[in-house]
Order: sequence, then C-alpha cells, then structure tokens
Amino acid sequence: MLIDIGSILIKARRQLRLSQQEVAESLGVSQSTYSSWEAGKAFPSLEQRIILAELLRIPTESLLGEEMWKRIQSLIGKKKE
Repeated sequence: MLIDIGSILIKARRQLRLSQQEVAESLGVSQSTYSSWEAGKAFPSLEQRIILAELLRIPTESLLGEEMWKRIQSLIGKKKE
C-alpha cells in the first residue's frame, strides 16, 4: 500500500505550528529539499523518516508504510534473540 508522505508531513508540521524551514534545519537539509518531500517530488531516506516521526510527534510507521514497519520490527526482534 502506498502512503502519501507529503500529506502526512504537512498535516503534522502544521499541527505543531512549525515552518518548513524549521523542520528542514532540524534535519540538516535545505528548505527546498523538505518542500519537495511535502510536494511528493522526492522522498526522505529511511533514517530521515524516523527522525521526522520523532520531530513531528507522529507514529514512525505512518511514514514507513505497514509492510516496511513489519520488516523493521522483524529485524529488530531477530537482533534481540
């Protein structure tokens, strides 16, 4: 299932009353890079998605998609054993 990362980012950022520039600076990327994520023209890396989830106070899986989240959980579970 495809996820609309851009819409999720916009909604979460606006709820926290943050500017694109503020979020971009927190991630160490340019405002234009962050803007391209919200517009769906480019996508953040896996690491950036995890940081974004923490920064924007949203569930990590909302930026990863259900399948990717299950895979990550599976890998984490295997490492603990």
